[in-house]
Amino acid sequence: MSYLPILLQLRDRPCVVVGGGIAATKKVEALLSADARLTVISPRVTEVIAKACRSRPFAVGQQAICQGRSQGLLSSLRGHRSLRCR
Repeated sequence: MSYLPILLQLRDRPCVVVGGGIAATKKVEALLSADARLTVISPRVTEVIAKACRSRPFAVGQQAICQGRSQGLLSSLRGHRSLRCR
């Protein structure tokens, strides 16, 4: 697997994580530490994500992000390979 080292200024930038499992939890923690404006889309989230949401509010929803609905986002991160756009 090849990696692309990249540095992004995400402070106050809208970011979306699709998924609420362990992989998504790591992404949520990283994005929150970067002061991103975060939205998590998942029917269920880990306790770590739920606790982070209680201490530092961000949006958590269940709707799918489809092509065209993610306009204005620098990047969207999928937390699990089984999540697909409906």
